[in-house]
Amino acid sequence: MSQQAIVDFRSDFLARPTPAMVEAMVKAAVEPSGFGLREDKHQAALEARAAELLGKEDALFVPTCGMANQIAIHLFTGHGRAILCEERSHIITSEGGAPAALSGATLRTLPGRRGAMDLAALEQAALTPVAESFPKTGMIVIENTHVRYGGTILPEAHCAAVADIARRAKLPVHLDGARIFNAAIASGRPATDFTRHAVTVAASLNKGLCAPIGAVLAGPKELIEEAVRVRQMFGGGFRPVGTIAAAALVALNTMIARLAEDHARAKRLADGLANQPGLSLDPAEVETNLVVPTLTQMTPEAFCERLAKEGILAMPFGPKVVRFAIHNDIDDQAIERAIAAVARVLRKAAA
Repeated sequence: MSQQAIVDFRSDFLARPTPAMVEAMVKAAVEPSGFGLREDKHQAALEARAAELLGKEDALFVPTCGMANQIAIHLFTGHGRAILCEERSHIITSEGGAPAALSGATLRTLPGRRGAMDLAALEQAALTPVAESFPKTGMIVIENTHVRYGGTILPEAHCAAVADIARRAKLPVHLDGARIFNAAIASGRPATDFTRHAVTVAASLNKGLCAPIGAVLAGPKELIEEAVRVRQMFGGGFRPVGTIAAAALVALNTMIARLAEDHARAKRLADGLANQPGLSLDPAEVETNLVVPTLTQMTPEAFCERLAKEGILAMPFGPKVVRFAIHNDIDDQAIERAIAAVARVLRKAAA
């Protein structure tokens, strides 16, 4: 392996907290902690700021974005209810069957393109009466950005169209917005342009924003008050919380605009990988901070194993796909190292 430091592209949650976050944590650590589930002053400030940025009445700090999604699902569904979602949604691929395990809900998947559900299929599924033997629909879930398609952005017009179908079907929409601020920055518009089309929104704080841990669920005040109970039921009522909430507030206040740097570096990585033999990638499809090339001559596992020997860590992301996630710890030099390392790995594989 190279003597240079290892560069880890496997996920954007691997970015380390900034010095300002560490300073906030140190200060909060020596202050009195709140006992109640929403008593801590740092948590209260974080939740108020998150609600403001996401355009909702209230927000709740939770350990993970997956838990935020599952709390919303529990609020809107129940045993025997179905969730309409795109066929490669995170709630299907990466949350351990939680809708069924925690809420007794089933998933009714719909086809889409680059993460956007086919609107005709959604309209039919949402508005067509179902037989007594078929589960009733409880909610619609959309994901923005969409991780399985490489951080693609659901256009605001698509979100509005989904909301219109949901209104006519009298169904709530939940937005899995783990990377919603990436969508906002890349689109040049406020996050609220996207979130206003959903009743509830989950947003991660520890991915591109670099908080050490955590996410928020935002929505109407009465729903968030009920979400406190569900969070406790799911084991997420963590205390004391002031230290990590203080860091997460710094993340919200200082790291959103910086996401544009990740997007620019993702574009550079995509440009550098696009013409390499043994790999297929269209740089025009890289919209935010995720780059997901398709391998044509190696398995993702073999590729990532050989790349690791070059000091570059990437993630197998499907039968022929690997993922590179750009984050605050990835600088321009790391991008150039990755491009060169990929070229060496592919060249050796072809020899």
